[in-house]
Amino acid sequence: MAWDNTEPAAIRHARLSVMPPVEVYEELQGFDATSVSTVFFAERDLEFMLLARNDLLIDLALAKYGAVDDIVANLYRRGAEQLASDPVYGKGLQFACLANQNVSLGAHGKFFGHCNGVSVDELRRLVLDTNQEAITTLLSNPTADPVLQALFNQLPPFNDLEPDLLCVLVHYASDNPAINHGRSGQHGTDSTLPSIDAGIVELLKTSPVSENWLITLTLLLASMNPRYPYTPDLELGPVLAKWRNSTGTQTPGNLLTDTGGEHTSLNRVEEFLCMLASLYGCRENGLLIQATGGSDDPDVVMRCAFYGRATNLTIEQMQTAFERDADVFVLAALQNNAVFSQKDLRAALEGMLNNEYARATFTKRMEHAKTRWPLVNAGLAERPSPSVTSEGAVLTALSRVEASIAKLTSSANRLASVAKWGFAILVVLILLHH
Repeated sequence: MAWDNTEPAAIRHARLSVMPPVEVYEELQGFDATSVSTVFFAERDLEFMLLARNDLLIDLALAKYGAVDDIVANLYRRGAEQLASDPVYGKGLQFACLANQNVSLGAHGKFFGHCNGVSVDELRRLVLDTNQEAITTLLSNPTADPVLQALFNQLPPFNDLEPDLLCVLVHYASDNPAINHGRSGQHGTDSTLPSIDAGIVELLKTSPVSENWLITLTLLLASMNPRYPYTPDLELGPVLAKWRNSTGTQTPGNLLTDTGGEHTSLNRVEEFLCMLASLYGCRENGLLIQATGGSDDPDVVMRCAFYGRATNLTIEQMQTAFERDADVFVLAALQNNAVFSQKDLRAALEGMLNNEYARATFTKRMEHAKTRWPLVNAGLAERPSPSVTSEGAVLTALSRVEASIAKLTSSANRLASVAKWGFAILVVLILLHH
């Protein structure tokens, strides 16, 4: 059931103090830590009251849905203590803490103190544990943004890891929606840490060439929402050369030399590089964003940079590109926000979808477009595509506005956090004075 923030706190406290544990668990499932009043004021006392009931099921509910970081930390330690006497419950209590999506929001700035009730030393132990079920649970948590920031930037507790272990952990995190939060300031992104974006770029630069890294980085790129504009500090040339040097004599079963790709007619390495170029193949030129490739480039990867990043594609260009590169063009064009911003270009691309992956990605990108650019979808999306010059200018202007709003939102969130704690301190001082 949904959490009712309109119910007076005194009534809720009394009701939950006598409610059967099963019903308490069900009610806490609707607990929403994004509500400022819920996290910082009345419901803090509620959680301590529920903890005092000393009931195993209620404790499990607090571990999974509570927002008081000290309580979650206490329950995580209690779970460790119970592993010997009751391993099933002890493990479940710890995993509930790791999967908690409320405490990350309530205490997101405390990563280097503890995250989801877990100290950095304990996180390091989980990282190096041969049974990786626990760290997988945390890396799959969509509100554990600071954990992903640390992972992708290889900061404690993810520093100095063997490349194979780092690859496994990145693989676990590759489909976590939090990889896109660093671009919008959502959830608990920690401004004191390098961004998730910066870490992904560094991984693309420095990761060794291997089959496992090829699979992991491909999955990571497939999960990314191609925000517009997106011009990170990534030179494509060295990355292309590193991976292309790996394709030598064909070896059956070796993904680095196999001729068949997963979603296109290209081999797996070239397919990965095309995905990479369609996301990162652009540069800033004054107020405009320009693709680094061209539609007539002899290198298919650089053509994909144009297909994915160009702001001035026309239906005629799309048709020509599809005739030349078919499923490869579709793979790259699915990352092009200019295409998704205009109804006629979207319809043209939809008519070119030729496999399940392309259709599923198109559906996902439509959801991105509807939620990320509502003005574009409400306006430009219903009109024929404008001229090449005006199209690029309009989309660039919208992107600049979006970037400014994201910065303002981030600043506002920091000010709001200071204000909340300032208000809490003021209340305490008034109470002490009286």
